[in-house]
Amino acid sequence: MALVLENQALQQQVQQESNALSTMQQQLVALGSRPVAPPSRKCPVALPDKFGAKLANFPLFLAQCKLYMKVRQQVFPDDQTKVFILCLLKDHTAKWASPLLVADSPMLNNYEAFLTQFQAAFPDPQKQGRAN
Repeated sequence: MALVLENQALQQQVQQESNALSTMQQQLVALGSRPVAPPSRKCPVALPDKFGAKLANFPLFLAQCKLYMKVRQQVFPDDQTKVFILCLLKDHTAKWASPLLVADSPMLNNYEAFLTQFQAAFPDPQKQGRAN
């Protein structure tokens, strides 16, 4: 009789261990099916400084913005995200951008049109000097 009871106790223990193992396997499968985020890499190009009153700095500012967006293409996949340049404007350059934002201008969804207007609004003084 003692052996029968011991056998039943062992079978019950085996069943409990089997259930615990099954639960752990399910949890492991659930963990494995979660997408793993790629490791974040530090961008080798710094965010450009804000652009303000010095028109002579405009070509450099624009070049830095283009490089920054090129290096971080996954962050700037479309035209709408590329006009982020607006957040880097200050002083009178920010005043130029305000009407575009207030009116929700279609240019905010067309990077090339935005860039054309942007460059026309802040012409390179060195190029103007050479043209005269």
